[in-house]
Amino acid sequence: MDFAFSEEQEMLRSGARQFLTKRFPPERVAELAQSEDGWDPSSWKEIAELGWTGLSVSEDDGGAGMGFLEEAVIFEETGYALYPGPYFSTVGLALPALNGEVLAKVV
Repeated sequence: MDFAFSEEQEMLRSGARQFLTKRFPPERVAELAQSEDGWDPSSWKEIAELGWTGLSVSEDDGGAGMGFLEEAVIFEETGYALYPGPYFSTVGLALPALNGEVLAKVV
């Protein structure tokens, strides 16, 4: 059995790491940790534009129609970069409970 990531998954990983390390170097993460909000809310729009908020959501519901493995790739990369935002709590915990119009607003 081959457990290696597909070319598409590796591209997703590489793109995520590139974006996150450029946008959130360690000094920026430390700065945000000391801020009132604790994160940069404008980053959420960027992440949504990259399609990360809807990776495992069906295309019919406005998502990318990928799977949980692709979502796990992004979870891993946001953890690697210490992304200071609500990605896991929103995509990993809240998103599965949503549907219809509410889901469309998040994705």
